[in-house]
Amino acid sequence: MRASRMIVSGFVALAIVGSAGSAAAQAALRGTLAVVNKKDGTVSLVDLATRAITATVPVGDGPHEVSVSPDGRWAMVSNVGPTGLPGVSLSLIDLAEGSVARTIALGGRRRPHGLVWLPDGTAVLVTVESDSALLMVDVMTGALAGEIRLAQAGPELIALSADGTRAFVTNLVASTVTAVDVGALKAIGSAATPKHADGVALRPNSDELWVTSPTSNKITVFAAADLAVRATLESGDFPMRVRFTPDGKRALVLFARSSELKLFDAATRKETAVI
Repeated sequence: MRASRMIVSGFVALAIVGSAGSAAAQAALRGTLAVVNKKDGTVSLVDLATRAITATVPVGDGPHEVSVSPDGRWAMVSNVGPTGLPGVSLSLIDLAEGSVARTIALGGRRRPHGLVWLPDGTAVLVTVESDSALLMVDVMTGALAGEIRLAQAGPELIALSADGTRAFVTNLVASTVTAVDVGALKAIGSAATPKHADGVALRPNSDELWVTSPTSNKITVFAAADLAVRATLESGDFPMRVRFTPDGKRALVLFARSSELKLFDAATRKETAVI
């Protein structure tokens, strides 16, 4: 089971840890939920079978996003910082130990936000809002392995292709989405979205990229190859995050103001259920 994450009203980020990795990691981590508590500066690890919190791990100020490594052993957290004071670090959590293994300083880059692991688990991509850049960070050494200047204001979240060669970054302030060649560490194009691009996801088994625009109450469907607009959905009240089922048949979209999770048929782009 792959890791997934979701933001709830900008205050709580979730990541489910699957049963990958070594036998010891599988035994320790199967059915664990990592919950980022933004106001408290902690991450709670929850046993899904018992719904009990097994550990509460202090991280940096204003943790915002969490992403779990492909082998299920580690969780990386972006510490965006408290209001009015930009954060400058990431926290690497050893999920088996239930503790922070390393705090990674970003060399003065400010307000880290979106996170995604590369498929081989050696590095993460992280957006830094105040610097309008996408960083590649070596996980074990904490060294900055690359920096991509996006020339777009307010980079937020990241979607990564399955092979790790292409990343797509939403830029909240600029109201754009940017395609990035990961190997070349280069931005290769941007496209306009409705006001305030936020959530982003690649649809499995297709070439579609879905982007939410909360303040515009819209979801835009792009062709991942060239960022051409294929459809614009009038979706509901404040769509923030979008994820797909592994088969790519359904999209799940979180609506912050209406406190709803809506399911869409990805092929027809029609709403099929509301929770």
